[in-house]
Formats: sequence, C-alpha cells, structure tokens
Amino acid sequence: MVPTFITPTYLWLALVVLGSLALACGLLVYRLRQVRQAVHQQEDDLQALRRELSHRVNTNLAVVIGLMELQLAQVIDHSARHPLQQSLSRVRSVALLQQRLYQGSAPTAVNLRQYVQRLYQTLTLTDATDLTLLLDTDELSADMALPVGLILHELVADAALHAAPKQPMLTVSLSQRDGLLLEVTDQGPSLENQGPRWSRAGVALPQRLIEGLSEQIGGACSMQPGLGMHFRLHIAK
Repeated sequence: MVPTFITPTYLWLALVVLGSLALACGLLVYRLRQVRQAVHQQEDDLQALRRELSHRVNTNLAVVIGLMELQLAQVIDHSARHPLQQSLSRVRSVALLQQRLYQGSAPTAVNLRQYVQRLYQTLTLTDATDLTLLLDTDELSADMALPVGLILHELVADAALHAAPKQPMLTVSLSQRDGLLLEVTDQGPSLENQGPRWSRAGVALPQRLIEGLSEQIGGACSMQPGLGMHFRLHIAK
C-alpha cells in the first residue's frame, strides 16, 4: 500500500528517474569498457609498430655492416684498413645497442649490464671473467644508451688494445650521485702527460669523439691521473 504522503505521480517520477540513472550508469560502464579495449588495442598496435621499426633498423644496420666488411676485404694497406676497422666496430656496437633495446622488456631502456658484457666479449674475443661491473642500476634510458654505449666502446677497445694478447682487467661502474657517474678503469698503461690530448703508450684515444658524445647528454668527462686508465663521466640531473 502506497503511503498517503507519496502520490502515484511522484512515485512514477521517482521510478523514471531511478531507471534513467541505472540506464546512464549502464551506458557509462559499457563506454568505459570500450575505451579500455581501445587503449589496450592501441598499446598492442604500438608494440607491433616498435617491433617492426626495430626489425627494420636491425636489417639496415646488418646491410651496412655487410657492405663495410666487403669494402674492408678489398683493402690491403694497413694504414687504410685501420680506420675502416674502427668504423666497422663502432657500427657493430650501435647494432648491439639496437638489439638490446629490441630484445629488452622496456621499450625505452637498455640493459647496460648485458650490453657491456656482450661488448667486452665481442672486442676481446673472450669471456668476461676479467670484467667487473658495479652498477647501481642496470637500466639506461634509450636517449642516453647510444652516446654512453659508443663511449664505452672506445674505452673497452683501448683497454683491449693495450692488454693484448691477454684480457683487459676492466672495471665499469655506474653510480647515482647527483645524477649519474660513469667510471671506467683498467690495469693498462697510464695516461701520458705530454700535450693536451689523451694518449697511452703512444696511442691516442678518440678524445674529441668521447667529449662530443658526453656533451650530447649534458655530461662532463675527464681522464684522472694515476695507474692505468681512469675515465669519469658525470651526467647531472
């Protein structure tokens, strides 16, 4: 029995309002599900696009490496072969970074530990038993990965050159101190004091390249005095 203070008209209006609210809630839930499905689809599409782009970059780098290897095979003069070999080694390091980025779990980061281990093995043709890694974080953002990766390539290659035919005893550390501090040390010859350029045992390091790559990411690099190589790169926050 309807109470006397609620007329049938008011009751009917209340039911209409409640029904409208229920319908609106149902439509809202349905729309939210559609939006959620669309977002998931976009994420899947972006992942597929990233894989396709990475695959194409890897393929292009492989073509470049193949062409450079063909060119190198035709060069006999040692003075002409050396710069080609250096360039080929750098392109291979870029390809290795791209591979780490493609195979990583995060699309915007590179696993630095895996990269340095693989780089060491590639440049020394040995395992990484004499490589020490002291990393506060294994992940390096993609925008920093290429410059830092190429800097590490130059330093590891120099360490391998002076340690040959043995493995270089190399330590790579990355600490979080007011930003990032990258340090690379080895047990090879000390830095020569003559002249403003970096040189060890009469072999010059590509200082301009390393300094230019450091500036790209807002970093400041230096070679510290003492036994062996002691390279420092500080990247401010």
